[in-house]
Amino acid sequence: MHVLRIVVSGFCSLANDYELTFLPRAKCLENDYEDEIFRINGIIDYPHTIAFIGKNASGKSTALRLIETAYHILEFGRLEYESNMFSSDKINMVIYYEKDAVAYRFSFTLVKPQPIDEGDDRFALCSFVNQKFAHKAFSGSISKKTFFEDFTEDDLSEFPPVVSDTALVKSTLPQGSEIVFSRCPDSGSDRFAIEYGSKLLSTLSPELQSDILRLLDDSIEVLQPLPDRHDFRFKRKGQEEMVVTSYFLSSVLSGGTKRGLLLFATASRALINGRSFAVDEIEKNVHKDLATSLIHIFNDPSINKKNAVLIFSTHYTEVLDSLRRRDFIFVCQNKNGLLQTKNLYDFDVRSEISKSNLINANAFDTGVNYDSSLSFRKDLVHEISCDRRRND
Repeated sequence: MHVLRIVVSGFCSLANDYELTFLPRAKCLENDYEDEIFRINGIIDYPHTIAFIGKNASGKSTALRLIETAYHILEFGRLEYESNMFSSDKINMVIYYEKDAVAYRFSFTLVKPQPIDEGDDRFALCSFVNQKFAHKAFSGSISKKTFFEDFTEDDLSEFPPVVSDTALVKSTLPQGSEIVFSRCPDSGSDRFAIEYGSKLLSTLSPELQSDILRLLDDSIEVLQPLPDRHDFRFKRKGQEEMVVTSYFLSSVLSGGTKRGLLLFATASRALINGRSFAVDEIEKNVHKDLATSLIHIFNDPSINKKNAVLIFSTHYTEVLDSLRRRDFIFVCQNKNGLLQTKNLYDFDVRSEISKSNLINANAFDTGVNYDSSLSFRKDLVHEISCDRRRND
């Protein structure tokens, strides 16, 4: 299952009629299928990697949250209420997705559960109202321009008008919950990154575990959580193996190694199981070269045989140079407090100039505000001078 398009109003700080479409904008060439694109059911094209760029507070994390929410609704048919998800009393959403050679359009309104007990709303479920469902079978005559048109509306008379757990979506999925989306969790703390990352790592083959450890820190030979304990087997090259705690590991492992455990273990599981996989601010997790390497892995059909999809946000402009196509890169912008997104393909820029050079030249209004930076420097110098005079 892959989400093809999302249109939403009332979600977080996103502008109304906020839209994300993941089908190609530009013509697909043969060499595109060698890395960045695969074909769903041999008919429609879909990206192996989807990127979001933008300055701070431009909506990159919110875009990933929206995608995660859409997948969660489709996968489980329910959504726990979070107060900061609603920018108004309701959220109107349309999700287009595909499953087993059929495209679906699911539209609905999310409303807050009633009543909400103050301070005890963590597990309350949002209500689904105004549900509409439509479908269309794939055919060889499908074109990109008309793909989201001419759906056949389904009869929903048997479904209740207001539900918190919609059987409507579940009816299109196989029996049993099919995990189709995963997200690299925020590390939270060093101990969480070590404990959860090593737990995920231990589910992989011994050979793959060793490869990931060498990739992150080639001095580590063993890092294995012990069953039913918070201790670990740990060994560096040339040293004796020890049983240590997460406290010890948090003091001896680098920040990149700790966060990299989470990233590469969850990414590996996504590739093995053919899931869509999201990571927010990929540069926060690993070195730029490792981030680029992970993108290349997802875009390598000899490795990514199950067509897993990497969805990420980044401030690393050079990382985007590894992507040849522009129509799977989204530029996030904050316009007077409303978050908007524009496809890089829609910018009128010269295609021969590298993406990093365009971004660094602020062609997409994603750079740090120069006047604000200059003002900060000036006021900081003034404050330091005043503090020195006070101390004197």
